[in-house]
Amino acid sequence: MFDDVQDEQVQPEASSIGELSSNASQLEVNDAQVQLMEQEKMLQHLKEMVREREQSLAQKDAELQVCSLCTSIMFALALQQILSTRIIMTCD
Repeated sequence: MFDDVQDEQVQPEASSIGELSSNASQLEVNDAQVQLMEQEKMLQHLKEMVREREQSLAQKDAELQVCSLCTSIMFALALQQILSTRIIMTCD
């Protein structure tokens, strides 16, 4: 008599197995959607970081070009002064 009761309790109905399987599948889909949304959010954040770095590098490159130009001008002026001093010295 108890064997019949135990078998009935152990064996769930086919419809409840299908429901459990369907619920498990839905949970997996929901988890996958949540992970996808989080990854897309992280991807957008990384893209923004890359844009900021590119802007920063472009600004530093422009500053470097200005410094290079200033250095070239100062070198040319110094060279001009040295050459004009030599010309004056050779004329004396």
